[in-house]
Amino acid sequence: MKRKLPARMLCLILCLSMLLAPAAAAARDTSFEEDLAMRLKGLGLFRGVSDTEFDLERAPTRLEALVMLIRLLGKEEAALSGNWRHPFTDVPRWADPYVGYAYERELTNGVSDTEFGMSSANAAVYLTFVLRALGYSDTNGQDFTWKDPYSLASQTGILPECVDTWEFWRADAVTVSYAAILARLKDSSLTLGEKLISAGAFSEAQFEQYYDRTLLLPEKQRQEFSFIKAAEYADSLIPEAVAQYEAEDYTALAEPVRYNVLWLGYTHVFYDELDFRMTDFDRDYLRAVALNFEKSVECITGHNLDISVDLYFIEDPAPLKKISYDEWLYLAQETVQAEIDRFAAVKDYDSVLTTVQTAGKDNYARNQGKAGYGIHYVMLGVETAGLESPMGYSAFDLTEPKAGTYPLEDPEVPSLYATAVAVHEWMHQLEYLGTMLGIEYPSTHAYMGPTEFPGYLKYTADENDYDFFEFYKLVLQGKLPYTKDGVTKHVGMYPKMWRLTKRNALDLGAFDIVAADGAGYLSGQREEPRLFLSDAPFKWHIRHAGEGRFIISPESIPEWRMDLNNAWDSEDNTVGLWYDTGYIDAQTWILTENEDGSYYIQTPYESGRVVTVPGLGESAVIRSIGSSGTQLWKILPD
Repeated sequence: MKRKLPARMLCLILCLSMLLAPAAAAARDTSFEEDLAMRLKGLGLFRGVSDTEFDLERAPTRLEALVMLIRLLGKEEAALSGNWRHPFTDVPRWADPYVGYAYERELTNGVSDTEFGMSSANAAVYLTFVLRALGYSDTNGQDFTWKDPYSLASQTGILPECVDTWEFWRADAVTVSYAAILARLKDSSLTLGEKLISAGAFSEAQFEQYYDRTLLLPEKQRQEFSFIKAAEYADSLIPEAVAQYEAEDYTALAEPVRYNVLWLGYTHVFYDELDFRMTDFDRDYLRAVALNFEKSVECITGHNLDISVDLYFIEDPAPLKKISYDEWLYLAQETVQAEIDRFAAVKDYDSVLTTVQTAGKDNYARNQGKAGYGIHYVMLGVETAGLESPMGYSAFDLTEPKAGTYPLEDPEVPSLYATAVAVHEWMHQLEYLGTMLGIEYPSTHAYMGPTEFPGYLKYTADENDYDFFEFYKLVLQGKLPYTKDGVTKHVGMYPKMWRLTKRNALDLGAFDIVAADGAGYLSGQREEPRLFLSDAPFKWHIRHAGEGRFIISPESIPEWRMDLNNAWDSEDNTVGLWYDTGYIDAQTWILTENEDGSYYIQTPYESGRVVTVPGLGESAVIRSIGSSGTQLWKILPD
């Protein structure tokens, strides 16, 4: 981590002023750190130079920093009552117990074999002290180096953005100390604060009285955030798309929607003895399919979409799994997700396609006679989860090109069978728009006709066996006939609907949901899908769902969402995490803002019950407003 100036704007302005006028006296508002110091003092973890003065506006000496650390650890009494030894000749007599205790506990090494060092302590020195106290070692660079503790300090949460590591004052040491209370010990789920409570340094009641978990959130998180304002644009997207659909208005967008597709070609997959690989020809063919997909869909949609396909080949062998109810094989979610995460970390993608190859003479020769060959087939259209969106990921088998269709002559003409399969599977990812907009939207299989899909005509594959592209084109252009009660309506994708296919179109971003009384962070977990209060920050992803509702998902488990058990609107029914069930009322929430900027997280039911956590360690439920438990939340943007 690079050394950085403090995050607060006032400090930035003051630093700029110092550059412009070097002779001016330094100034810095330390009222925020004064508050933190008072809270630490209330816990018995900090003292000033007197009962009323903390002297925060200067750099600490190494000795002061060490004493501050020992007090933070709740070990001052142990240090003063022990008979500790150290080899340093420059330590004043009053400080011998502190330095001796720290030396024997390997919290400090001194600046040499015989000198502790009486100079100022910079940020690296104090962060090193605290990291050692948490159990980390800088011996031989095991966990970090004393010259560069910044990266590990950030990871452990002891280096908030407001700490000035360039001009490190006692005020900054206070901030680091305050943050360290919530830091977890190395290789442990226990925080330093919990360790101090168990050791009797202070009680849980004192901790609740003096410690406010929200104070060290970045300043931008402490600013008021209005979900009404943030959702205004998202709210406009839906009615505008519906209005265009209702009027059968095909007016093109002023600017095309830029749509990013991640396409992963798995070159080697296997299941038991079965072994499938792509040849060089298969790779070239898949490149042509990806190009054909990109250019033909752009053309079909009237260039309301500007598609960018990034095709990557995954060389590591990947296992297939057999679906539980049949003989089909598929790419498991975890197999796909590992690679998706790697690429999605550097670019925002709106859709993911994955492709394997089980056809071809080489694969036939490799697998002929093996158990399961000719019985197990790779499933088309496996949908997995990962990116925070209603859209999923589609997987399909490449197969071999039809005679006379390859090499590709015109990329804008969908002339490859595999292109049709890719388009088909991708179109499944658009079907959620019907529910979102409250309109008639065709199933990708509606080409089967009125027997299976009333109101739709039956379509057949064209003579070149390019699948059902006549049908696909009509859907993607919003011109598919649908008849109900004698009235024919053209359905499918209208231009303004494409704006809703962007993965983040309705996303409001990542948030901390914090108890307004400072009792903790609203958190969830994968192992037991419940909600509870935690000392550690927990990121939630909030997505606008229309009609004043929001989908709230853990950022670490985006395919899950906050869920009302069995959709029962009853007092003390549990609130947990679950996959998308299609029960909108159970998985969308109303965020009702109060005058003080706090929020109720309400069900959309008439009762208006709200998410409530009865107490620490207890699971969230819904209760009527005013009932016991934590009901008011600060929802703070990342």
